[in-house]
Amino acid sequence: MISAFGKNRTLLYLADLMKKPVRVFVEVMAEQSPLLKPALQEADEYWAPASPPATTVLADCAMRLLDESTDPEAAETQRALLLIEAAMGSMDVDVVTAAATGFIEGLVASASQRGVLVRFLAALGPKSRSHADAWLAFTG
Repeated sequence: MISAFGKNRTLLYLADLMKKPVRVFVEVMAEQSPLLKPALQEADEYWAPASPPATTVLADCAMRLLDESTDPEAAETQRALLLIEAAMGSMDVDVVTAAATGFIEGLVASASQRGVLVRFLAALGPKSRSHADAWLAFTG
């Protein structure tokens, strides 16, 4: 018989397994940059023992990129945008959703606040740009 504590930990583990492709993508995003790695580490610590919501981590990644540089041509930003574009073409709806609602919407908000939205929109790949445009149309 599983205790209440054991059952909760088992449910958390199963939930993590179901979200594995999303978690793997978030880890790839974080590992590609010394700037982004702390976003995942801090979120993991805060949300432990559960995994943090991917959208939260990816929105934080977008904000950190813009805190570091408002140049969409910066190397770390370019790597992140390429990964996000690849995620937007994923067959996994959870990966697409996390990339779109976490990173792209976070990027749009952060770039807009800094007055560099037009430059970042121009740097997005076609799938990412399509979502950004739809998000901007929705939010007005």
